[in-house]
Amino acid sequence: MIIPPSPQFKAIDLTDHFNAHRAMPHSEMAEGSAGEGWARSLVGLQSLRSIPFLFGQWSNPDVIMLRPAEAATQISPTSQTLTYVLFAQAVADRFDDVPPGFGGKAPLDSPFSKGVAANSLGNVVSRYAIQYADGTEVETPI
Repeated sequence: MIIPPSPQFKAIDLTDHFNAHRAMPHSEMAEGSAGEGWARSLVGLQSLRSIPFLFGQWSNPDVIMLRPAEAATQISPTSQTLTYVLFAQAVADRFDDVPPGFGGKAPLDSPFSKGVAANSLGNVVSRYAIQYADGTEVETPI
């Protein structure tokens, strides 16, 4: 069932800020090891739980890749008053360190043999800062 976007939300076009491709081979954002293809359908205007998000096109940079050593990405989305700011975020998987004596049970050519552990709960993967019109700023660890 396709749920239409709620009129209470507005997607913000971040195309001018996109600096990486989700589908870049061997990148942290490449399609999952099992080849689920879920990210392939996230193109253009999409409604996730009735909240509209505007995803980039595959032919151009389509995500904002946050890298620790690089400057912060600054976005001034609108002159409207915003009540909520929501982001659709993905985090690159980290590869699991397998203790000695343990190992993968999948065949070497299986996509499940890579040992991807996803991400541990509680690790900070990013920090988002919102600056208000009066100059105050609130930073939230993600």
